[in-house]
Amino acid sequence: MLKLRLTRLGRKKVPFYRIAAMEALSRRDGKAVAYLGTFNPLAEEGKTSSIKRGRNLKILITRSSAN
Repeated sequence: MLKLRLTRLGRKKVPFYRIAAMEALSRRDGKAVAYLGTFNPLAEEGKTSSIKRGRNLKILITRSSAN
């Protein structure tokens, strides 16, 4: 089963996250099936996240519905 998780990047006290689709039993920073976008909690209002649209999202939807 796939889950969406935030993998942490950045340095100490300055977090930056990638939105990743991962297997349910994998680690937080483990191997991802696909990276879907980014999330920056310290950015200005309205510029906190960006999500890729297109091919990766379609693949994930078909994989998750097949399971």
